[in-house]
Order: sequence, then C-alpha cells, then structure tokens
Amino acid sequence: MACVNNGICYRNNSENLAFFLLGDTGGLPVYPYSTYAQNVIAKSLSKIGLENNIEFTVSAGDNIYFTGVTDEFDQRFQTSFERVYKGSALEKPWYLIAGNHDHFGNISGEIAYTNQSQRWTYPASYYKFSYAFGENSTLVEFLMIDTIILCGNTRDVTEAGFLDMLFASVDKNPNTPKDPVAANAQLQWIKEHLNDS
Repeated sequence: MACVNNGICYRNNSENLAFFLLGDTGGLPVYPYSTYAQNVIAKSLSKIGLENNIEFTVSAGDNIYFTGVTDEFDQRFQTSFERVYKGSALEKPWYLIAGNHDHFGNISGEIAYTNQSQRWTYPASYYKFSYAFGENSTLVEFLMIDTIILCGNTRDVTEAGFLDMLFASVDKNPNTPKDPVAANAQLQWIKEHLNDS
C-alpha cells in the first residue's frame, strides 16, 4: 500500500517499469471456480513475469465472475485468485478496480479484502498509485477509475443471482450513473489528479 494515493514506490535501479495489465480474470461461480484458460494464463504470467522482472499487476475489472463477492470473507478470493495466480513473479502487488460483474456483488467486500491479502490492493472505489523508476526517478501515476460509478452498469439487474444476470431480458444503456453525486465526485477527483500530473 506504500505506492497508493500520495505514496510513491521507487525503482531507481531499473531503466524501465515492467508490469502486467489484465482484465476479466475472475474465474467461474461454480466448481472448480477457475477455468482451464485462466490456469494456463496464470502459469504463463508467472514465467514471463520472472523473465521480465515484473513489478506489479494492474487488473482492470471483472475480478470475480459473474456476480462478484458476498463479502471480504468470500471463498472466491481463494479459489479464483489466490490459488490461481501464484508463483514469485505474481506474489507482488495487484492493483484492482471493479468491472461490471464485480458490481453485481459487494464492492465493499472486494475493497475490504485488501486488508486480508498480501497482494490484493484495492483500497477505495477509485484511487491512485505511483511508481518512480530510473536514475532520474521518472514518475508514472496510475488513476484507477470505476466507470460503472461514472456511467452506470450494462444490465438493469439489482442484486441478481447468476442466472438472473445471465438471462436478463432488459439491457440498460449505461448512459446514466446510478448515483449522480458519486459519479460527479469521482469525475472531479479525476480532473484534479490529471491537472496535478
């Protein structure tokens, strides 16, 4: 968490900053809770990560398919993340943000899991993390934004189960946020941080 918000992680001994950018990594809501492709990709990431000295992973949403988690103690954290993405190259910070599938569950649970994992880093609905690298400490700032808060979700399903979500007949055009005040607060935060960069 040292790199989050106003903190900066320094990597002065490296002239580049190597990291993974992933999305849709959330496994399955039924046994075995991970997919064949997910496991193959995890092994490849581990190998490539070692070869390229990866510093961290950015996960762009859909962390837990299909309907997110119930709370910070949900076993899906273990079965679809911790036990899948393993190996020394992947035992580094994972900076996560919610996707539409995560929003069908408990986002607060995903955020709270940050306090239970050595690498799951999701401290708030939106946040910033920063790294500086090279002799001149080139600064890179990452703004992790929640587009569902900004625009609304893609299905008009509230607290739905897996089958309800999958077979919902009413699609919602995500052109309006569920909470305009929260959307505006995030938008102002984005503008402030872009102006400060």
